[in-house]
Amino acid sequence: MADPCLLKFVCQLGTCYLMLYVEDVAIIGSKMAVAKLKRLIQEGFQICETDESKHYLGIRITQTTSPRTITLDQEEYSEELLKSLRMSDAKPLRVPIVERLHSRTEAEGQFDSGIYRSAVGKLNWLNVSTRPDIAFTCRELAKNLADPSPRHWTAVKTLAKYLRGTTFALKFEDKGKPWVVEGYSDSDWAGDDETRRSVGGYTIFFAGNLIAWKSQGQQCVARSSCEAEVIAITELVSELLYLRQVTDYLGLTKPETQSTSLFSSASRVSKNSGKPVEEIVKLYGDNQASLKLLASSTAIARTKHMDVKYKFILQRSRDHNQKLGYVRTNEMVADVMTKPLGAAQHHYLLNKMR
Repeated sequence: MADPCLLKFVCQLGTCYLMLYVEDVAIIGSKMAVAKLKRLIQEGFQICETDESKHYLGIRITQTTSPRTITLDQEEYSEELLKSLRMSDAKPLRVPIVERLHSRTEAEGQFDSGIYRSAVGKLNWLNVSTRPDIAFTCRELAKNLADPSPRHWTAVKTLAKYLRGTTFALKFEDKGKPWVVEGYSDSDWAGDDETRRSVGGYTIFFAGNLIAWKSQGQQCVARSSCEAEVIAITELVSELLYLRQVTDYLGLTKPETQSTSLFSSASRVSKNSGKPVEEIVKLYGDNQASLKLLASSTAIARTKHMDVKYKFILQRSRDHNQKLGYVRTNEMVADVMTKPLGAAQHHYLLNKMR
């Protein structure tokens, strides 16, 4: 089992998958297998069901058949959130955050931590579910949960104004791309002015569709931008290992023969073969020094302290056919996870995630 909240049910009638969050359940799979699983659940529990999922945990699910797409959004949740903050009629903004947030100073007053925590918690649910564009902002807000100031509450309202003026949805469709996993990793070296820790982030795409993202402060102080990038790539590789466990557990298969010309050594899966997807995983970074270091099989004295981290990446890269590649900084989609950006660059990268 790759995830305790994701279960697979296999019977003679077919296969289906059950996603569980406390008492909310979503089931997907063949109709007969789903019907049988429902009957088994009803033998022990009283359930309230719908024929087709329209909402799940505040996420609206929209399905179309021509073309076949699944869209996830939280526009209704966002509207309710703005109402709770009394920001429904606020003037929209084009960026979620203007500058990094520092801790409250002695000269500043305190703000009600209960109200602040409640608002940040609601905003963070947007972040982890369907809004990668606010991941960095939510991280900055969460740093000050224990001792917020009116300045931090102003940052909450700034984010609310951004939500008032922007929409974003996760759309899963056949974009005609190979079934390849692509991960983008970035870091902002010593970006935290108070601790001098770097902020790392990543975005992961499958067949051109965004499936995972994260913005997180690194646990140690990096001595160079190269080291900060290595740490960020390590986090990306760790997440990719987890996703591989999930896809292996699901028995993910490719529905039809498709050329994988993007990477000549990637394998093909023929129609109805039933074999799991076995494609190259492509990792992208925008720091040449870190990529060259990871491509080298030898350590040098100045990088000895990083040896464990990058040897882990090298080992996993060889085991799981992962390849490292370079992308220019202005094209690095994970950049939005690590620092405040101007409106033009922020929306340019946001459109690359759609």
